Amino acid sequence: MRHVSLSVVDVKEKDELIDRVRADFVLDWTKKNHRRTVTTQLSRAYNAFHYMLYRKYREYATHEEALVNGGSMVERPVWEWLCSRWASVEFKKMSTQNKENRCKQRVNHTSGRTSFVVLMERRKDRNLIDFYKDAHWSNKKGRFITPTTEENYNQMVELMNANEPEYRTDEAAAAIFREVLGHRSGYSRGLGHSVMPESSTVPGVTNEEYERLAEENALNLKNAEYYKNRMPDIEGGFAAMRDHMEEYEQRVNITMSELRTQLESQRETQSTDP
Repeated sequence: MRHVSLSVVDVKEKDELIDRVRADFVLDWTKKNHRRTVTTQLSRAYNAFHYMLYRKYREYATHEEALVNGGSMVERPVWEWLCSRWASVEFKKMSTQNKENRCKQRVNHTSGRTSFVVLMERRKDRNLIDFYKDAHWSNKKGRFITPTTEENYNQMVELMNANEPEYRTDEAAAAIFREVLGHRSGYSRGLGHSVMPESSTVPGVTNEEYERLAEENALNLKNAEYYKNRMPDIEGGFAAMRDHMEEYEQRVNITMSELRTQLESQRETQSTDP
């Protein structure tokens, strides 16, 4: 645990963790989504355990007290390293910034560290619109956690109610859920990272290829928008360059004209000399 995140853990140690997971589950390691699911869940579990240790550290009144009395869940050198990191100015600054960033989130949930997969498993009798409310409703405050989540839910309900009663099915709720929240390649919006996105419905195109093309298309659109926004500056630059060239050409013409005048004057002077 003497690492900030799983991404910087030694490759050998990381592979050992992955092998232990593969030994407990039936996985097809040739599939990208299987590999990604394992590494993502390992990373989340690693971060969750780090957070558990940090909460233990925060239970003590002082850093010194935590350093002496804590650390029963990890080896002493690891605990000392973690305490040193948590007490550092850099970590405190990052923690404050992360807290401010979370406060700015327009869409948040109330499930805490419980994954959406677990929530959906517990509430199989509810459709995705109901699930969205469950995951974003604060029982303590008696309202949605943010105005944006309330707007999203109201829009879903409005679209659902626009259907005839016999068409208000779970499938319709799922379609409305995706319509309101939108789509992002490789990620199921509103369902968290643990839920794999639906496979591509394009005939003859694998899901991985579809995701790659979608990401490539998104990048192309981003680049196109960037250059579109830059176009006025580029055109302005060309216009300024053209004006500069015209001004330079005028100055050259004036200089050449003055030189010709001087040469003619010199010739006339030489011709009149005895």
